[in-house]
Amino acid sequence: MIRASAMLLRHIGYGDRAEKVEMALEMCGVFEKKMVITGRDTGVTGEEYTQYVLSWVDNPGLKQRWESEICHLK
Repeated sequence: MIRASAMLLRHIGYGDRAEKVEMALEMCGVFEKKMVITGRDTGVTGEEYTQYVLSWVDNPGLKQRWESEICHLK
């Protein structure tokens, strides 16, 4: 659902905001992985994960950190 919201933002002309959401999702789900939704009591709730993603969306250092993580993949 969060990725779909980024797609919608891009579609309606908010590409810069969509990019932030996509970078935040990658920080949370690919690089940092501090939280995981498992559907069981061993994981976090959807609300907790959304707050985690939004904390990255609001982080002024998001782009710099994301670029740093991408460079490590190469």
